[in-house]
Order: sequence, then structure tokens, then C-alpha cells
Amino acid sequence: MSNILGLDIGGANIKACDLNGQSVSLGYPLWKNPEGLSDALLALISQFPDISNLAVTMTGELADCFATKNEGVRSIVQSVEVVVSRHAVLSASYWQTSGEFVDAETAIEFPILTAAANWHLQATWAGRVCPSGLSLLIDMGSTTTDIIPIQDGMPDSVGSNDVERLHSSELLYLGVRRTPLMALGHVIHLNGQSTGTAAELFATTDDLFLFDGDIPEFPDQRDTADGQPRTRHHAHQRLARMVCGDAAMIDESQTRDLCRQWKQRMSARLTDCLKMVISSKGHPTLIMTSGEGEFFVSETLKSLDIMSEITVLSLSNLLGPKTSEVACAYAAAQIASERPWQFG
Repeated sequence: MSNILGLDIGGANIKACDLNGQSVSLGYPLWKNPEGLSDALLALISQFPDISNLAVTMTGELADCFATKNEGVRSIVQSVEVVVSRHAVLSASYWQTSGEFVDAETAIEFPILTAAANWHLQATWAGRVCPSGLSLLIDMGSTTTDIIPIQDGMPDSVGSNDVERLHSSELLYLGVRRTPLMALGHVIHLNGQSTGTAAELFATTDDLFLFDGDIPEFPDQRDTADGQPRTRHHAHQRLARMVCGDAAMIDESQTRDLCRQWKQRMSARLTDCLKMVISSKGHPTLIMTSGEGEFFVSETLKSLDIMSEITVLSLSNLLGPKTSEVACAYAAAQIASERPWQFG
């Protein structure tokens, strides 16, 4: 079982990682082209020679191209099986929140266990480096944030699916790339005065971090609100539109202040959910951080009084930044390597 590739198939990204830590994150808007998923997977898998087993988890079944989650799970599994059928030595198994890998038929037969199971998979792996008692895993990605309780090394969430996890604040629809800024409130302060903001998809949280230099520019990438490059210049334009201006009307100092306010709102939402999970589950001794937005989670935690007696463990430091960003795919490969009986 040395030739395993972990796959985390989301609605906007496909993430892959093998046992050697080689990883790839591919932007793929599933809702635009669900029929093309198998071709995208074939292209991605070609970057990993000698792979014979796929350990799959998913969240993409929530994409609105699917009428139901059942339909979404079936479509994603069938796309993976197309890939398997084109490789004589390739097999695939699918993680379920029951804590096991299953075959394609079982994954489709019990779709609610298969749907959005990547958080459970990551927490199952992360529990191995947690002490006894209560720990929390906070994973912030491009779109969502998971706050997962781990009790004595095992996932111990209140919610078992995304609906329940949203209710328990263990799932927060807030990420560092794709969250529209209009979701962070309809009023902001500009030049010291309260002003309304546009209820339009003019800018996303990605633009905050591009403008402030928290993340590097990617001039060749155009998966942005306006389809223009992921650069600081274009981020300034997008952010200015949120107050119905442009880069000539809203200067850099004003935009910097707007970014500060939106980031504070992100931190406040994350903090509120964290406190709700702690009030429900108790005070943890360890918080693990991971994901594309780990840098933002870490900064938020530093500002909280409740952290005085809590140890923070960064998966970015433990595994490396690239592996931390694909932590669910990494966990899939690691756990699958220990369960050869769950692969055919």
C-alpha cells in the first residue's frame, strides 16, 4: 500500500497528496462542469506516477449543479470510477463518517455518510498527535472553516453532517479566498463615517490578503470576482467597488483601513464560533491549526485571552506549508496506507 494518492474533491478545488508529501491543489469549479470532473482527475493523477490506490473524500456534493447531496455523491463517485476504469491497476475507496473506507457501491448506497466527510477524516488523523482529553482542530480553507473537537484522540463533534455542524458552530462558512465581502456586513466606515456597502460579488476575502501583502500575487490566475488577475493592483480595484468607487476615488490608505475592518469582522466571526464550541465541549488543552488560512487563524488566536493556557500546534510547521494546505488529502493517504483490507 505504498502507492496511495489521497484525493479531497471539493466544489471549488481538488486537492491531492501522496505518502511522500508531494501535493497538488487544482482549482476546479465543479458547479460549472460536473461532467468534466473525470477528465480533471485524470490530468491531476497523471502528475503522480505509479499510483495504484485512490483514497477519496469529498465536499463537492453540495455544489448547486446537483439537485440533492445523494445525486452529488453519486456523480462524484462515478467520475472517480471512470478514472479507475481507465487504469488497469487502479482502485478507489471512499471515506465515510462511520470511520472507514468503503467501495463505490457502498459510498453511493449510504450517501449521507460519504458526503462532506473530509473534516472527519482529517480529525481522525490529527487525533494521533493530540494528548488525552479535549483538543480542537481548526482548519480554515478557501471557503469554509472547521472547528473540530477531538476527545482522547478521536473526533467528537456535536454535529455529524454539515447542517448540524453549522448549527453547532463547528462549521463556519468563512474562508480566506472565496467568501464574498458582502457577507461580512452591509455597513463599513469610510473616512470615519458609516457608509453602506454594495450587495454585489465585487470582491472576496482573497482581495484583503492580496492588497495587504499577506499572500503572494498570482498574475496568471483569474479566479476572482471580476475575472481579472490575482494581483494587488486589481485587488485594489475590486475592494474600491465595494463602496461603489474605484481605485482613483478610493486611495490606498482608505483601502487599507477598509481591509482592516473586514479582517476584524472575519476574526470576530471565527472567535464567536470558537467560543461557542468551547462552551459546548469544554476548554481544550491543545488547538491544532491547518489549511490555506492557517496564517489568519494563528493571528486571531494570538489576540484571545482564552489562549493563555492552550498550546497551539501548527500543521504548517509540523508537515510543511504545502502539505498543511491539503491536510485532508494528506490524512486520506496516511490512513489508507494502514488499511489495505479496505482497498480492492
